[in-house]
Amino acid sequence: MAGHDYAAACAYFVTIVTHNRDCILGDVVNDVLVMSAFGQIAHEEWARSAEIRREVELDAFVVMPDHVHGIVIFHDHDRDRDEGDEAAASSKALIENKPQRIQRAAHSLGTFVGGYKGTVTRRINVARDTPGAPMWQRNYHETVIHNERQLNGYRKYIGDNPMQWVLDHPNM
Repeated sequence: MAGHDYAAACAYFVTIVTHNRDCILGDVVNDVLVMSAFGQIAHEEWARSAEIRREVELDAFVVMPDHVHGIVIFHDHDRDRDEGDEAAASSKALIENKPQRIQRAAHSLGTFVGGYKGTVTRRINVARDTPGAPMWQRNYHETVIHNERQLNGYRKYIGDNPMQWVLDHPNM
């Protein structure tokens, strides 16, 4: 969303889709998702995200065969300290003459999703012995949640998602 501060305190509905929409995270059987070992990894790492990111609160979440949906709530954090940390890291990289990686705002939705996708990808690639193989589509979809009514609507959508799987035309 143009002009939106993705590091500000805010709630988001997020969808992350597997590479080529491969159904490697599980299968829906009788309207219930049965996670594969890879789906378990995706679920574990989502839950772990709040443990390692103090600014994040996780809400509803579901693993589907070819995507995940979740609600992520960002709380305020100490930006002055974060900006100082980023400046120090940037200066060190220049001094050491190393190329810099893509810069995302610290404690932002992009950093959260990038970290999640990277960790899940590494763990799954180790498990299937496919180093460097893509796991996710590039980017992700997010919607800013503006109020309690929208939050409850997204919670319902996430909870009902496995039951809607057979109605999703590409899966028929």
